[in-house]
Amino acid sequence: MVALLAAACSAQPISYIRGFYPAETGTDGSTHRWMGPAAIVRLANNNGPMVLMMRFNVPLKNLKNKPTLKFTWNGKVLEEAVVEQEDMVKKFQIPAADQASGRTSELRIETSESFVPREVNPESADVRRLGLVMWELTWSPPAAPAK
Repeated sequence: MVALLAAACSAQPISYIRGFYPAETGTDGSTHRWMGPAAIVRLANNNGPMVLMMRFNVPLKNLKNKPTLKFTWNGKVLEEAVVEQEDMVKKFQIPAADQASGRTSELRIETSESFVPREVNPESADVRRLGLVMWELTWSPPAAPAK
C-alpha cells in the first residue's frame, strides 16, 4: 500500500486536528490512519487552486448499513453520498477563492456508520469506534497541463 502522506511528504502542510487516531504501520510498511465517526483536517491555504485527494477504505463488511459519507470544506458541502464500495478515491478541485481567509482551511469528514472491532470480533482487544481508514491524503497544486 502507498504510505499515508503526512505534512512532511505533501506539497502543502496537513494537520489532523480531531477524529483521527494516530498513524499506524501495516505489516508491509504502509502507513494509515483510522477515523472515527467524524474528523477535522486543516490544510494550509495557498494563493492558487489546489487539489485535495483522499484514498481510503470503508469496511462495509463490519457495518450494519451502507454509510453516507459527507465531505465539508470551510462549511460548504463538497459531496454527500451513500458508499457503495469499500475502496474509494475522492478528488476535489479547490479554487483559491474557496480557501479560507486565514492561514488554513478546514475539511470535515463524517460517516453515518461506524463500528467497534471488539463488538464484531470478541477476540479483538480494539475498542475504538472506527468509520474508515485513510490510506492517503494529499493537498497539492494541480498538475501542469501536458504540452
